[in-house]
Amino acid sequence: MQYNFLFKGNKDAGTAYIFGVDRETVYTRKDAGTTDLEGDSDIRSQILMPKDLCVALTEETDGSVFNTLQYINSRPFIQKKFVDVLVRVIADKAEPSDCQICDCVADNVGAGKPVCRSCVRPSPIYDLMPGFENYLLPPPVPQLPQIP
Repeated sequence: MQYNFLFKGNKDAGTAYIFGVDRETVYTRKDAGTTDLEGDSDIRSQILMPKDLCVALTEETDGSVFNTLQYINSRPFIQKKFVDVLVRVIADKAEPSDCQICDCVADNVGAGKPVCRSCVRPSPIYDLMPGFENYLLPPPVPQLPQIP
């Protein structure tokens, strides 16, 4: 999301060092290159989150919101730190599904590749948007003609 985070009360205070936020933690430049990704939970309550459907879904599903402007408008040194923090947050939050349905489908050159989806129904929040689960599934792959 292209959004510069703001502090509650003092909207002029600089937050240029904030990369991302989740429900409990703020991720900053200080988290880049550290052994353990800890974030800063002390300032989380002071951050003003944007009023946006994507942010609401992110918070509901225990996701994180990152300011992509930190990547787009920064020098390569800061971009490297941003990517380091982003991929570590994704890796920490990722949980493989216990049950998956997998199909072998052909890619654009005909080579087989696995496409998997969870057997578990998504969060009830998706009931508010009928048909949204269709966007979560991979698009159907056209069948290649059979060779006689």
